[in-house]
Amino acid sequence: MPRYDATYSPPAPILKVKVSNPHKPEVRMVEKEALIDSGAFMTAIPEDLVGQLRILPAGEISTKGYKEGEQTHRTYFVDVSFNSYSFYREVMAVKRKNVLIGRDILNQLKLILNGKNLNFDILDP
Repeated sequence: MPRYDATYSPPAPILKVKVSNPHKPEVRMVEKEALIDSGAFMTAIPEDLVGQLRILPAGEISTKGYKEGEQTHRTYFVDVSFNSYSFYREVMAVKRKNVLIGRDILNQLKLILNGKNLNFDILDP
């Protein structure tokens, strides 16, 4: 089982993901750190990936966070892959350094968070 990342306070379930442009396979995929966030309704990518992957906007979505007021974010279609799983998803681009894996992906998997032992597992149900 992968370990939680103790550099986060409190420690958090982090994994490496690959994000790619499904419409331009010649564009190199980008590997990023991803935070598993069961409280996020939608997966989010850092805004800097938009240019790196040369992805085009698909739409816009309004969100309201616990710290910020209502915000509008552009959405994009990407492939997100980790372990042996791959997901073609509409994601939002936000100001952050890592990818945020939300319930749109998590609800397709079995996620075991073992906070007591600071490890987790992701399985195909």
